[in-house]
Amino acid sequence: MSIEFVIERGVPPPLCRTGRPAMYAFERCEVGDSFLVPKDERPEFYASSLSQRVRWAIKRYRKEHPETRWRVKSMSTGTRVWRVA
Repeated sequence: MSIEFVIERGVPPPLCRTGRPAMYAFERCEVGDSFLVPKDERPEFYASSLSQRVRWAIKRYRKEHPETRWRVKSMSTGTRVWRVA
């Protein structure tokens, strides 16, 4: 028993979507822009881990965009991120 496949032309492939959608606004930032990642109602130790998560996200983003430069600062309201280059 053999299967007959119908060959079709002009059928567009699906959009390539790998991984999760971006959590932070790196793609939209231009040099001089900043955004705040707000702190939520978690324990105090969470503030440092939030800053660390943002730094790791920047590190991953820079693998595909090595020309970008970022600054991160922990604040009482959350973590502020600046694009500096």
